[in-house]
Amino acid sequence: MSLYIGSYSYSGSRGIYYSRLDLADGTLIKPELKAELADPGFLRVDEAGRVLFCNGNSRSDTLPAASAVSFRIRHNGNLELLGRQIDPDLKFCHISCSPDYGALLGADYGHGRVAVFPIEKDGGISEVRRVIDYDDINKAMPERQGEPHVHSVNFDVSGDFVFVCNFSGDKVEIYSWNGASQRLCVLGSMAVDSGSGPRHLVCHPNGKNVYIINELAGTIVSAVFEGGSLSMLGSISTLPPDFRGDNAAAEILLSPDARFLYATNRGDDSIAWYRLDAETNLPEVAGFVSSAGEHPRNMVIDPSGKFMLVANRDSNNVAVFKLKDGRPVFSGNTISLAAPMGMVFV
Repeated sequence: MSLYIGSYSYSGSRGIYYSRLDLADGTLIKPELKAELADPGFLRVDEAGRVLFCNGNSRSDTLPAASAVSFRIRHNGNLELLGRQIDPDLKFCHISCSPDYGALLGADYGHGRVAVFPIEKDGGISEVRRVIDYDDINKAMPERQGEPHVHSVNFDVSGDFVFVCNFSGDKVEIYSWNGASQRLCVLGSMAVDSGSGPRHLVCHPNGKNVYIINELAGTIVSAVFEGGSLSMLGSISTLPPDFRGDNAAAEILLSPDARFLYATNRGDDSIAWYRLDAETNLPEVAGFVSSAGEHPRNMVIDPSGKFMLVANRDSNNVAVFKLKDGRPVFSGNTISLAAPMGMVFV
């Protein structure tokens, strides 16, 4: 499997790197730089595996800058620039593409904004069409939520709805999506506990169950999506019961067969894994394993469901885990890369 890895440039990385995962033994080849870009932190690939989309830093003195950028995937993993949009007022921490790949949506953490970019037929990106500003703050947690922040923008399974994790507002915003006009229409929101800091979410393929990871609280909220609204079902910790110290939950991921749920902890430096109840789809704690590094920022599972890769930003490595009946078991295989961030398989 081909793998692209985004990286933060402050540690010496210079953009998007390419590697390959051997599905026989879980080894990764040494990463090779394929596109120079400032801070390409989050990556997406179109359904055909021909176009790579990413966010970037909108300002850089040494590397090409971009708010949103797309590349044609060529032979041997080479990347050919298709389109790039630079807006000094937009710096995204997360992006999503509409199911028809007609639009790219970005979440701007620092400015508390969500923006919509049309995607051209060849995969290029047009100028920003719409920007939504958020003004929510939480005075109870001013050190992290004292300014408007949004952390992710996500399409539901049908592609007709969009969820925005409003980090400072402690809620998930719900919109309907009109693909023809590329408009977001407000439907409502679901609140989480004050000071939780919703970060990312994943949608179950049944179209009903949604799982939200809260960065500050270190919890996963289970919700059901029906009739255009989200209703909370329950909450479960991402941390072992005996953990003491500072932690920030990061990524949440479903297994390809939708039987297991995973979360990363930055502080405990662990992967929490859960079994989903066969009837309710609610997560039940199955265990915790070391991330084989420090500050696990992102994780991906290859489409076959055999291996999980974890990007440990502060220890500058990507670690490979073999999934055994859902349990991540460290394979001993790692690759070195300064400040690895988002990853995507092709």
